[in-house]
Amino acid sequence: MKKTIVILLITLFVSSTSFAHEVSSSVDDIEQYTASNGITYRVGDVIQTKKGSMRANRFRYIYWGSLISGDGNTSGTLKSLTIKEIKRIRTPFERDPEVIFIVKGDDFMTYSLRVDKAIGACEIYPCGSYRGAL
Repeated sequence: MKKTIVILLITLFVSSTSFAHEVSSSVDDIEQYTASNGITYRVGDVIQTKKGSMRANRFRYIYWGSLISGDGNTSGTLKSLTIKEIKRIRTPFERDPEVIFIVKGDDFMTYSLRVDKAIGACEIYPCGSYRGAL
């Protein structure tokens, strides 16, 4: 009986640690990224914003503070963003990794930009998908 319980406990421990390994996310720093609008963005590039896609001209995909900590959406007063870091985030819950730009606004605050979603919502120039010419 003791042997069975020990084997059961070992099996549960091994399966739980392998499951925990599978659900962890990873973050990679990358030097450049070709977005859904066909533009290759690099650290140091400046992105021009359009208007926010939410009520009161708030940006849905530009966050002040940290996207991971769930800080708030940004008001639509930003005009330009300078890319400071580019991060590729892989989570087990999404099929494709998402790319996040850590940017400095023209107000010298740091923001997180969900670049492909911001392009789709037309919050940054140029928006829409690449069709061979911009």
